[in-house]
Amino acid sequence: MEIFGKLGIDGWKLAFQILNFGIVLYFLNRWVYKPLLGILAKRRKEMAQTIAKAEQAQKESEQAQDRLEEELAAAREKAGDIVSRAEKQASETRKNAQDEAMAQAEEIITQGKKAIESEKASLMGSVQKEIASLVVAASGKVVGKEVDGKHDAFIEGEIKAKE
Repeated sequence: MEIFGKLGIDGWKLAFQILNFGIVLYFLNRWVYKPLLGILAKRRKEMAQTIAKAEQAQKESEQAQDRLEEELAAAREKAGDIVSRAEKQASETRKNAQDEAMAQAEEIITQGKKAIESEKASLMGSVQKEIASLVVAASGKVVGKEVDGKHDAFIEGEIKAKE
């Protein structure tokens, strides 16, 4: 211990300082270092769990996005089918309406022609009667006597035969 004495170190003080350092080291290890390591380990674990949860949420988000895109594609396809069916139905409805309108127009034309023919026949009959009465009157004046009703029937028959 002479060496320590020459250096100015007291052996007892050194021993007590080493003992004090050990005690401080023990208390620091027991109440500071171990709890601090526990807190750090706990934080590492929480961080790992948070990262795992974030990765899981990312995967779920990507899966949800994929499902959404599939549903949107299906909806677009369904909408396209509905539109094409609606266009086809509209085309058929338009064609049916045109066909019905043409049929109605043809029916109206046919009825008009029948009405015209009926009116024509009626007019021709009245014109023939008028001509017959004029012919009878003219014959009566030419002959100088009145022609009776039996001659009217004969004249009308002759007019109809000429047509």
